[in-house]
Amino acid sequence: MYQVLIVDDNATNFTLFRHLLKKIDYLEPLYGRIVAVADVFEALTSPRPYKRAWTLEEACQFLKDNSSSHFDPQCVNAFFNVWDDVLDIHSRYQDEPSEVDRTMVHH
Repeated sequence: MYQVLIVDDNATNFTLFRHLLKKIDYLEPLYGRIVAVADVFEALTSPRPYKRAWTLEEACQFLKDNSSSHFDPQCVNAFFNVWDDVLDIHSRYQDEPSEVDRTMVHH
């Protein structure tokens, strides 16, 4: 769990993070890269006292736009490859109920 937190805290710049890991001679933990994508998606699509929830379309575009620079592109692709599962989890655990448009294309 500690490794996941380290990765997630540094996931704002994937390129820098990868460089730092190589510099200190560690392997990049896959689960941390996966958590970074899922955590940011959840944070963006959830309302907070200081911000509105982003739409699914806005959050998806953010992940795509930041693939390679902030997120591992293979993890972003894997996230969209299981989009129906993502939507199921999102609708089950979201902070405020809303309709999810399953017709949106995110690939």
